[in-house]
Amino acid sequence: MNKQNNVNNVDISKYLKTVLNRKDRINVEFEIFQSDIKEADPKLVITNLKKEILELI
Repeated sequence: MNKQNNVNNVDISKYLKTVLNRKDRINVEFEIFQSDIKEADPKLVITNLKKEILELI
């Protein structure tokens, strides 16, 4: 997910911590692109997304 660091990637971990610590009701949406899936099973990518997000914070 955020392991690659280049011009197109944003280090969202610092922003994600702030958003998740807010006291109001929030929704966080992540968009998965075909380039993120590549040859992987899309269901596996989605299943692992929560784990990867929690590793960021």
